[in-house]
Amino acid sequence: MKRIVEVTEEALWQSRLLVLFAVFSSLIASAALFIIGTVITLNTIFSVTVSSLDPKNVYREIISLIITAMDVYLIGTVLLIFSLGLYDLFVKPIEKMKTSKILSIPSLDDLKSKLLKVVVIVLVVTYFKYALDYEYTTLIELMLLAGGTVLVAISAYLSHKGA
Repeated sequence: MKRIVEVTEEALWQSRLLVLFAVFSSLIASAALFIIGTVITLNTIFSVTVSSLDPKNVYREIISLIITAMDVYLIGTVLLIFSLGLYDLFVKPIEKMKTSKILSIPSLDDLKSKLLKVVVIVLVVTYFKYALDYEYTTLIELMLLAGGTVLVAISAYLSHKGA
């Protein structure tokens, strides 16, 4: 009976390594997003240098493309933090992460907190991207934009209040 318990406990302990599927999948997705963000940035630079953008809306188009690239980079960062955090918590602590204030993840709650902060930033960037692309025609729409901006500011404040 004792041997069965030992084998069961060892199997349960080793099952933590299933998290490696999430670690490597997230790492690959993160790398793909960093590459996509770089392609968007390079395309934006190329578009500006050869003036293939509409001259009337060049500023709006450039800002929209750059914000899109930022958004992609931030989502890639979320996946990278998630990947490193899972590996550090479930597989083996990464010694070099212990010296980093940004990537030090001592618990699952700390990982969730770090991810939440980056997700809030992603949502803020996405909000402003859509706010930039929208055509405002009435005063009510501008008031709703102002109200939304205030709500975004409050959420950003509250997400960083505990830090």
